[in-house]
Amino acid sequence: MALTFSKYVISPFFPMGCEVPDAAIRLVAGGTIIFLTWLNCYSVRVTTRLQNAYLVAKVGGLLTVILAGSVYLFSGNYENFSNPWENTQTDPGSIAVSFYSGIFSYAGWNYLNFMTEELKDPYK
Repeated sequence: MALTFSKYVISPFFPMGCEVPDAAIRLVAGGTIIFLTWLNCYSVRVTTRLQNAYLVAKVGGLLTVILAGSVYLFSGNYENFSNPWENTQTDPGSIAVSFYSGIFSYAGWNYLNFMTEELKDPYK
């Protein structure tokens, strides 16, 4: 996740068509991990507030996309649904990769393990 974050953060500083250097991506990702580790060691309360702010931002972004799509759809724009299965791939490898991408982007299963441990003894 840190690599993806750093790639998105660095890419606006490079002209369109230029590839972002891999070393720069890795340096920013490492710095991000070090900063977040330091922040968690410094204050769990600050880290919790930061996570809550990101949660609100993610849910707000999702609601914005859902509402904008609903308004666009109910305005009578149905042309994307005329032939929904055109150019679809049905081989098992592509289907497996699509499920893996969905699970990776959700990552809720990963955070559940961290939160369960802290709920047992939140002061630990």
